[in-house]
Amino acid sequence: MLRVMMPLAALVMATAPAAAQMLPGTVGGQPLPAGEWAVRLGAGAAIGPAYPGGRAIVGTAMPMIDVAYRTALPGLDTVYLNIRDGLGAVVLRQGMLSVQGGIGFAPGRRERTSAQLRGMGNLDAGGQGNVTVRLDAGPLGGFLRAERAFGGQEGMTLTFGATGRMRVTESIMLAATVSAQWGDGAHMREWFGVSAAQAARSGLAAYRPGSGMRQFNAGLMGLYRLTSNWDMTAQVGVQHLLGDAARSPIVRRETAPFGLFGVSYRF
Repeated sequence: MLRVMMPLAALVMATAPAAAQMLPGTVGGQPLPAGEWAVRLGAGAAIGPAYPGGRAIVGTAMPMIDVAYRTALPGLDTVYLNIRDGLGAVVLRQGMLSVQGGIGFAPGRRERTSAQLRGMGNLDAGGQGNVTVRLDAGPLGGFLRAERAFGGQEGMTLTFGATGRMRVTESIMLAATVSAQWGDGAHMREWFGVSAAQAARSGLAAYRPGSGMRQFNAGLMGLYRLTSNWDMTAQVGVQHLLGDAARSPIVRRETAPFGLFGVSYRF
């Protein structure tokens, strides 16, 4: 079932595995020269589960925004703004090691999204602080990313994984990511728990998940350079819920696809 959803939540959830494919302020695997900008603007479409564990696959239009400026200063190597990470900075870029942090968007969940969520109430969208540590050795890399929700949500997640990229031709680049995500008790209860009040309203069994592994992600992204300024991007992948998340009464699909297609202009 494909439905159009304008809220950004479906986009963020669908494209999450792309979050650590490349360090901001990096072009073609190399850091920007000091004092230079990298600006990419475009539009596209994304598909993914209506909510984590939902049966329906939904689609949404999406902007593509990726702006970075390299200062090359100690403690402030690069500042950036993008859909994946929000507004932030690369505070360390030393050899293979890099550290970045930012504040972004934490998508929520609407009861009306699915019949399975009736009586569960809404989970409000909020903010999200994130810190990512990367080790890159040429085309291969590994990362650890911590995210802490605030505002309308609570809880923390840790995502760890590996990335790889390969330039096929002068115009085509491929990038792959595999990752796994752990959630603390507050995060797991918000997204997969069913309180006594929610159970009474929805008819679902009460459920209190604990902290643990939430999901496994795998994705493949391709970038095709149409001209010196225009790029076409496509991404496909799969998400698989794990442990207490997969056992939640609201889950109807443990494994779900996600995808992204867009065209952007590099200034």
